[in-house]
Amino acid sequence: MSNSLIFTRYLEKNTQVFRISADKYTNPKKFRLIRRRMENRLDLPYAQILLLRPHIAELVIFDGVELTAEMVREYQLILRERFSSPFGLLINKGNHYTYSFDAQMELGLDKTMKATAVLVERESSELIMRSIKNLPDHTEWNMNVFYEREHAIAWLEKQLQD
Repeated sequence: MSNSLIFTRYLEKNTQVFRISADKYTNPKKFRLIRRRMENRLDLPYAQILLLRPHIAELVIFDGVELTAEMVREYQLILRERFSSPFGLLINKGNHYTYSFDAQMELGLDKTMKATAVLVERESSELIMRSIKNLPDHTEWNMNVFYEREHAIAWLEKQLQD
C-alpha cells in the first residue's frame, strides 16, 4: 500500500471520528445562536454595524479612529444595501473617536436614513453631535442625542412609524 493511500485512509478515518464527536457534543441551539449573532453583525476595519431590528442598525466606531468622508459614505452604502428605505441608525459614541471636517459634512445627508439617534456617555460627545447637526447642510437631519439606549431605540422606532 502506498504512503498516499495510507495517509488518505487516515484522514478519512479521523475526519469521520471528528465529525461524530462534533455531532455528539455540539449543542445545535447554541450553534444557531452564534450563527445568528454573526449574521447580525458586519465588521468593518474601523467599525462594527449591529443589526438590531428589521429597520434599525447600530454603528460602533472603534476607539482611536478618525472617521473620514470615505468611511461615512462606505457605511451609509452598506446600510442602504442591507435595509429597505426608510431605516434608522443608532450611533454609539461610547468609544473615543473623531470626525474629519469632510466626514462631518457627510453625516445626515443620506435621505434613505429616516432618523439617527446618537447614544452618548459624556456631555462633550453631546455637544459635538449638536454642533455637527447645526452645520448649514444639516438642517433636515432628523437626529437626536440620548444618554440611555432604550430611549434611543424607542425614539427610532417611533420615527420609523411616523
